[in-house]
Amino acid sequence: TTDSISTSEVDATTDSISTSEVDATTDSISTHKGTDSIPKDDQCQFQACIGGDYCSGGYTTGATCIDGYCRCQNNPNRNDCTCLAKSNGCNIEIDAESSAGVPTFEGHPQTTYSCVNAVENINSHYNVHIIANYEGDGHHGFRIHNTGTTYVDISVSGNGTVPIVLLFASYEPVNWILSITSGVAIDRVLLSSYYLDKSAVTTNSEVTNFEELTGSGYGYGSDTGGGNTLQLLQDMSERFGPVASFSGSYRADRWKIKIEREVIPTEGPTDFIPTSEVDATTDSISTSEVDATT
Repeated sequence: TTDSISTSEVDATTDSISTSEVDATTDSISTHKGTDSIPKDDQCQFQACIGGDYCSGGYTTGATCIDGYCRCQNNPNRNDCTCLAKSNGCNIEIDAESSAGVPTFEGHPQTTYSCVNAVENINSHYNVHIIANYEGDGHHGFRIHNTGTTYVDISVSGNGTVPIVLLFASYEPVNWILSITSGVAIDRVLLSSYYLDKSAVTTNSEVTNFEELTGSGYGYGSDTGGGNTLQLLQDMSERFGPVASFSGSYRADRWKIKIEREVIPTEGPTDFIPTSEVDATTDSISTSEVDATT
């Protein structure tokens, strides 16, 4: 009985062989359990070079091989040792305790790539949260791009009144099924995917505007096997202001997301002018109830 959002056709020319079609085993840094747990002196031994001098994803991150390990030196938008993205106060970490989201797949915890921005960095116009996968469930092999499903339980608390914006991003096609705290209105839901025509969002909450994004990155945090998390963060920051939180995982069939509606200073960042006025062509999301069994 839920109302899925239909998605527009993706130009057929975009369905070419992508360098991001990789097996989960190539996500080399996903085996680590957080930069916080890695001794400071060892963080620059985070991602080993392949074949002596190759860095997976280096075409995106700019990583180079130094003493056997991939580094992103002198790049203000990447962590020097891990090459994870940094943008307007959102500094991606691995399995950070501060993460707003907890991903699982078939009941098992998954590696999380996340940031939670400081209140003083967030503008007073929009409260932006990104949830990203490489894939959901239901994907059964290399270059088999059937639609997977990811359930997202979103709890919202706090006294802030800044409009909430949610972006759901993936490489593989995903049907995102949202269950949001009763009575909470979402100002805008955005959907980004390489396979946008096969992706959808279903929600039980009141949502004012829905929009499909083309041209933005679909990174899930690690850019070693495809995707571009930095581009995604920068595009959202340019349009809405600094991202409040990012929660990403290679694979997840369920997310639990906690959003704190902070009371944000009315002036926000002094150098930000929002560019995200609602376009008249955006679609409205139905607010039909999601069956509690989902």
